[in-house]
Amino acid sequence: MHRNLPSPQGFFHHPANFFNNFNNELSEIFDELTRGFHPLKSKFFRNFYEIKVDVYEQDNEMVVSAEMPGVNKEDLDIRVYPQQVSIKANKKQAEEISEDSYYHSEVYRGTISRTIPLPVEVDPQNCRAEFKNGVLEIRMAKIKPENPGRQIKIN
Repeated sequence: MHRNLPSPQGFFHHPANFFNNFNNELSEIFDELTRGFHPLKSKFFRNFYEIKVDVYEQDNEMVVSAEMPGVNKEDLDIRVYPQQVSIKANKKQAEEISEDSYYHSEVYRGTISRTIPLPVEVDPQNCRAEFKNGVLEIRMAKIKPENPGRQIKIN
């Protein structure tokens, strides 16, 4: 592999362009190193295809909002447990395209899943989910602790 690196004058000519040039060069080198290597089959790259979530509390509910672009409602499997939520989805390709036809591919297709720990206990029987515009929202009723404990004094 032979690369023509930019001249020092061109690379450092304008300080504002330094980082853009550097980033472009690194991208090209990485592309050359990984040519013929499918990153989606590598464990190293799996984190880039993880389900992105927000977890927050609203009134008496815990809410998990998950970005799920390219997923159909029918391809979602949601499991709510007292202390966690599991989301599993299958991202399908709209039409069959052979792997040899691709010049460049960054879109993940296949099974994705994530288990999200919850900061408080929820009632798995009292929850609901909505899926709109590629965003999954799961709302779960919080369980109030029956016995919050007893404070003791130190002698």
